[in-house]
Amino acid sequence: MKRIFGATLFVAAVIGVMFLREVSLLSFDIIVILLTILGAYEISHALKEKLSLGNHIATAVFIGAILPTFYFLGGMNSIYKLFFVYFWAVAIMSIYHKGNSLENMASAMFVGIYPVMMFSFLVAINHWGVNGLVALMLIFAVGPFCDTGAFIVGSTVKGKKLCPTISPNKTISGAIGGVIGGILGAITVYLIARYALSIDVNAMGGILFFILFGIIGSVLTEFGDLVESAIKRSLEIKDMGNVIPGHGGILDRFDGVLFVVFGTYLYFIIAII
Repeated sequence: MKRIFGATLFVAAVIGVMFLREVSLLSFDIIVILLTILGAYEISHALKEKLSLGNHIATAVFIGAILPTFYFLGGMNSIYKLFFVYFWAVAIMSIYHKGNSLENMASAMFVGIYPVMMFSFLVAINHWGVNGLVALMLIFAVGPFCDTGAFIVGSTVKGKKLCPTISPNKTISGAIGGVIGGILGAITVYLIARYALSIDVNAMGGILFFILFGIIGSVLTEFGDLVESAIKRSLEIKDMGNVIPGHGGILDRFDGVLFVVFGTYLYFIIAII
């Protein structure tokens, strides 16, 4: 029951944020930054024994500088430069950290990439106009459709395990069901964009563009879920947090989404923009 409530809450929140985005793009950006802060806190808390106070401060400054950098210094290209500064900051902090400085630096860099940099691509996508709207719809549709397809097919067909050492409950049949679900999610977005929003989806490549995205997006969703499971297993924790009933923390809910965000950015850059 908790899981159903959590999933319903997540879907309702996504719909609300998308409506808010139509009022103000900045409001969406701010929500993304808040999610980034929560996600960074979760992973930093899990890695607290491997991070120095200085690295926590460097991460906080990095997150806080993303929006101003994006708006005033030239978008993602400037954020890449900001990340380079962050790299040197955590490297210097690690030198003065008592203990394993390499482990400390690697942990801080990990936080800077996952989830901070990966969330930041949402800010860039948000400012792509109509393409950004379609991209965001795909991001938030393909993941849930993939998860639903994987659950239905996996629990019905069962069969050989996909990756038993990392996630014992996942099956190959479930993974295939997830890809089918992701394709259905992408087709649903295509139909909504074309017939409800009157967007010229043919200029994007038509239905094949969406089907291919569904395949790529669902694979990335499942891959991201496995990566999150591997991280939690190595840290010996069940959930990253508990802010979403039945789903754990922000990173437990956005594990696959983060990889889809990055994949979406590359996919649209290569295919359209």
